[in-house]
Amino acid sequence: MIRLILPAHLRTLAGVGGEVEIEVAGDATLLSVLDALEARYPMLRGTIRDHLTGQRRPFVRFFACGEDLSHQSPDTLLPEAVASGVEPVLLVGAIAGGSPAMPFVSITRLRVRSWLYFPAFLIQALRVARQAARADGNLAVKLLRDRRNAFWTGTCWASEGSMKAFMHAKPHGPAMRSLLEWCDEAALVHWTQSGTELPSWEEAHKRIQQEGRPSKVNHPSAAHTAHSLPAPTLDPKRELRFK
Repeated sequence: MIRLILPAHLRTLAGVGGEVEIEVAGDATLLSVLDALEARYPMLRGTIRDHLTGQRRPFVRFFACGEDLSHQSPDTLLPEAVASGVEPVLLVGAIAGGSPAMPFVSITRLRVRSWLYFPAFLIQALRVARQAARADGNLAVKLLRDRRNAFWTGTCWASEGSMKAFMHAKPHGPAMRSLLEWCDEAALVHWTQSGTELPSWEEAHKRIQQEGRPSKVNHPSAAHTAHSLPAPTLDPKRELRFK
């Protein structure tokens, strides 16, 4: 069984709401997977590969296990994690303007300003992380409990649009309004990349410090105002991976 994540417009065309699961006879290669996908969903023929040449469309890309497989031979064996159904194949389509969409990474850091708000914050953080892992277009989710009641989240999405749709849905949308009062430090950073792997927390800290920005809070600390964030504590026991 092979798992595939299609871009939104192809999911709509195929009439599916989430991941697609297909059976492949023989070796799992990009060629055999696409053949099986088009056999099951004939309406997708010509959208991913050219009808005549069978070549990948210019603004379609394939990702799996954090690697861009777009330029590999269609006969190349897919990673064992894909062949066994542990990891999906991600098909990324074009965005407005003709440029290829790429996986979109979002990193946030929040610090709870008082133990009074900590229980409610923790409950909401876990609910939101689980919501993100189930959201359409989500590729990966991890959470780090740092020192001094600080929390880091890292998510990877098929596109910026899928991330924004998640942001406005419950429980994330209402929870964000509570953070204005609960937190005295908040920062975020976004970027696109060729692979689907989430960055290390070291890279996340570097990015958020150099390229990120503060988010609004009602009681900002001096560190928040200066956008001077300490490096996170790197302890595997402090990290939760949801996807």
